[in-house]
Amino acid sequence: MILTQTKLFCVTPHHDRSPLEFAPDADIVWVEADGVMNSNRRGKPVPFLVRDFPDWVIQEVAAARESLLADADPRTIKLLM
Repeated sequence: MILTQTKLFCVTPHHDRSPLEFAPDADIVWVEADGVMNSNRRGKPVPFLVRDFPDWVIQEVAAARESLLADADPRTIKLLM
């Protein structure tokens, strides 16, 4: 993801390149410090994370999605990421 001002944009490759929407997180607050916007969640900085193997993550999530669409019990789906 890339942060611009107070918006996050996912740069993980996906099949149709359409914009990804994120669920709002009411626990995230934006705080300005020395002209820089920082995000905090429940009083702690939101970490910067990068997926080392995006193709593998996409494949795993696609399989989970297919299982859900085939009426699998969501509690039985395990993601290893």
